[in-house]
Amino acid sequence: MGQIIRSAAQRQIEHEIPQKFLSFTLGDEVYAISAMSIKKIIEYGHITYLPMMPKFIRGILNLSGNVIPVIDLSVCFGEAGVKPDRQTCIIIVEVRFKDENEGEQVLDMGVVVDAVNTVVALLKKDISPPPRIGRQVKTQFIQGIGKIEEDFLVLLNASQILSVEDFSMLQAIKQQAPRTEEMAEVEANAELAELDEVGVV
Repeated sequence: MGQIIRSAAQRQIEHEIPQKFLSFTLGDEVYAISAMSIKKIIEYGHITYLPMMPKFIRGILNLSGNVIPVIDLSVCFGEAGVKPDRQTCIIIVEVRFKDENEGEQVLDMGVVVDAVNTVVALLKKDISPPPRIGRQVKTQFIQGIGKIEEDFLVLLNASQILSVEDFSMLQAIKQQAPRTEEMAEVEANAELAELDEVGVV
């Protein structure tokens, strides 16, 4: 009977679809976030600085006509901040949070990291619950600990990296950012396309 149970468990593992995570370097540590939440990876640059903002906010960037608030994840974790070089990247991630007034919100934000490493695939058996002590990162940020051969990888929950208040502030920055010429052109082209569909132009 035990052999039958073990065989069924083994078959379940064989058919399990691995979860994919993007690993990246931040200081001397290696972290990862779910590949499902990642929309794009771009080189560091073209960030517009915003005065009088918390230190973890690097500024905003224009990505294909969309305003993207950018944060420095290193500062969020209590470090001095990323010092940009040729390996520095911005990971565009989609986060979801619940605002008391607006309900569930979706926000695209940029996360500055020292370097992007690789995509790793993990089965459920390779992911352990987050530890309660021993890490500088607060446990609510941690989705789990992934094991890759003899190494461990801290898996971050992108939607828990910041507080709801901080996410709401980023959302407000995005909505209140001045429109650039490129953004205006994108919107104008979209409006023309809609008019063309209904036969107005």
